[in-house]
Amino acid sequence: MSAAYPEGEDLVWPAVDGDGQVALLITGGDGPIPAAFLANRGSFVRTVESVVADMPVVSSASACEAEYDDEDFTSLAQRGFFVYDWIGFYRAVSSDGVGYRRVAVPSSPLNIRVLTEPLASMARLTRASGYFDALPLWDVRAQIECLSGHG
Repeated sequence: MSAAYPEGEDLVWPAVDGDGQVALLITGGDGPIPAAFLANRGSFVRTVESVVADMPVVSSASACEAEYDDEDFTSLAQRGFFVYDWIGFYRAVSSDGVGYRRVAVPSSPLNIRVLTEPLASMARLTRASGYFDALPLWDVRAQIECLSGHG
């Protein structure tokens, strides 16, 4: 089952790493989204954002750089998620800087084992080859079949 790219929608999608830690990746309206997530998106009644908004604060959090010291990013990290924001060609200093950049980190990361449904199922659709605590930039396109916007 294929799905169209949600052009212009600032979508948040989850992923899990080899340690079971979970990240939220923010597309900025044109970042790549795993095809598996898009294909299954319609089966989830609630969006990632609405599920996360109902979760309690479980951790302190910090921005990775001053420009990312934003309440939206740190609020997500305070719920135990690593947070990544899409840095497309127009924002990257070089082509080596294109990808999802880690912008906020929790001091106590959540593990996939403690996530409830539907978020746990959503996160299991995409597994990072690395570990989020050691992955400052992730070009998910190099590892996973994705659909992308025009940015």
